[in-house]
Amino acid sequence: MVAILDDKSAAIEYLSKELYENLNAINYLRSTDAKACVYNNDSNNGIIVWHEGESNFLATKNPQFLSEWWDMLPVGHHVFSGVPSEVADVFLLEREPTWMNPCKVYALKGEFCHEVKSEHKCERLTPEDAGEVDEHYTYRHDDSLEWLRNDIINRDSSCVRINGELAAWCLVHGGDESLGPLYTKEKFRRQGLAELVSTDLIKKLIEKKHIPYVQIVENNHSSLGLIAKFGGMQYTHRCIWFGVDKLTAN
Repeated sequence: MVAILDDKSAAIEYLSKELYENLNAINYLRSTDAKACVYNNDSNNGIIVWHEGESNFLATKNPQFLSEWWDMLPVGHHVFSGVPSEVADVFLLEREPTWMNPCKVYALKGEFCHEVKSEHKCERLTPEDAGEVDEHYTYRHDDSLEWLRNDIINRDSSCVRINGELAAWCLVHGGDESLGPLYTKEKFRRQGLAELVSTDLIKKLIEKKHIPYVQIVENNHSSLGLIAKFGGMQYTHRCIWFGVDKLTAN
């Protein structure tokens, strides 16, 4: 039987055994009202972090647990966020995704070793920047403007302005607390601004004792090339973002 843990700390303790693979799920439990599900009241079967109507994080390879939990979900489209590929493979054996984004995950392991020399100074984004950030957001959707504004207000960010114009920026995603979105306007590229703002933001997270990490879509070669410059940011695992439609109730 699938049950919801009242004590999130027990779920976080279990997830921390494979810390880097589960950073997104841990952060979601800490920063949102997401639920932690267990099977037969035994966390050794794994944990599923469920945020109704938003994101699901799978940290179990137990097919029965996955099946019974899936039966509990309502009819509709369900998004699965940064699931380690070995876990996603088990879940998708019996379910067909409607879309998939495989990613490579990099996290700070050890000391961060990177400095950027630039004439430009970094500053925080402001809520008034949200519209412009949303305009250039790769995964723009109906709710993204509100999400990005909330992220700017409630989380760290870094940007560069040139002659008063917003030129480049990097944010922290709400919920899973990963790095992104990162963007430089076309006319300001090839000046090292993406490297500058992302370095600045990583340092801000380190100062707050957070573990900086990023999930990069596998065909995003520019971001993969950028992360390779950062000493201490190491490849940890492959994950998959995907969606599955549940068509009938159980």
